[in-house]
Amino acid sequence: MPLVRVFGNTYLNPNNVGKLELQPTFGEGKRTNVTTVYDVTGQNVLLRAETTVAKPAPDNDLDAVARDNHAHAEIIAALISGRDALPLASATTK
Repeated sequence: MPLVRVFGNTYLNPNNVGKLELQPTFGEGKRTNVTTVYDVTGQNVLLRAETTVAKPAPDNDLDAVARDNHAHAEIIAALISGRDALPLASATTK
């Protein structure tokens, strides 16, 4: 299987992925999502993507949580389906 783009200029081979984890945490005034991609042994980290959004979202950025959720969902979807991750604009215009 060819490499797939998970975000930006970061590419992974889905055949080398053994385990995916998404861990949301909620702290003092913030929400953090961490997506961790492990190799087929489940022991070595291939990728760790972490994003933080203020809680509640700032008035000037009401879509911050939606963008954050989309970014992590697309990393997982790209690796499972073997396709490049879609940017938010592409996903919302369909």
